Amino acid sequence: MKRACLLLAVGCTAEPRTATDYAPLTTWAQAADFRLSQPQHCNFEEQHFGATFGTCWFAKSRHAVPAGSTMFPRMDITLAEFPSETIAIERIKHFREKPVGAGLLPEEDKAFPLRAGVRIGSRVLILATDAYAFEPDIYRAAGTLAAATHGELVCWSPPCTR
Repeated sequence: MKRACLLLAVGCTAEPRTATDYAPLTTWAQAADFRLSQPQHCNFEEQHFGATFGTCWFAKSRHAVPAGSTMFPRMDITLAEFPSETIAIERIKHFREKPVGAGLLPEEDKAFPLRAGVRIGSRVLILATDAYAFEPDIYRAAGTLAAATHGELVCWSPPCTR
């Protein structure tokens, strides 16, 4: 009945899907010693770029940078599923473009370039931070994830490292 409900959308509510265990991300977080939040449904990529579904995590390092400081690298991670690999390829080609009419707050707008992406088939994984000091951390994480998934790596400001 639930499947029929989802397919026909007949007067019922469906729970949002979440990729509860995305193995490469979990493996990266453990190896890099980042705490990874529980996954949550997020719809930014759905609203602005045609994704069929989006799952988000927040990751924060367990280690201050530099050591002894109170700065802990942090990032938002979005896994967006697209209807096809072709559409995901188009999304990653336009990775650097800000969405028109997204209503980004001034701080979000300023931090928008602090991101890296990985395309894995019909999925796009986006890592973003709000602090310039942590940009190298997202590039390293994206490089590791691209290597683990054999994905296409894209960074805002090359060079990206694997």
